[in-house]
Amino acid sequence: MLPGKLIEFSLELVEHWVRPDGLASEQQLGVLKRLIKEASKTEFGLFYNFKSILRSKQLTKTFQSTIPFHDYNQLYDKWWH
Repeated sequence: MLPGKLIEFSLELVEHWVRPDGLASEQQLGVLKRLIKEASKTEFGLFYNFKSILRSKQLTKTFQSTIPFHDYNQLYDKWWH
């Protein structure tokens, strides 16, 4: 490949990889919504009322203030056995 074509190709790839700052946070919010929605019918989701969290206008803040931190052992002991 000629150097000019290689540079052009590389720049095209970079355009696909580099995203504006806002886009990453929007994607993360979308993933959080999907995870909460999928878990809303689990015992954990019912206990913490995930459906209500999904209706919040400030989803991330509501999730953070509603769901306490759990380490693996706490999750295992309380929710899996």
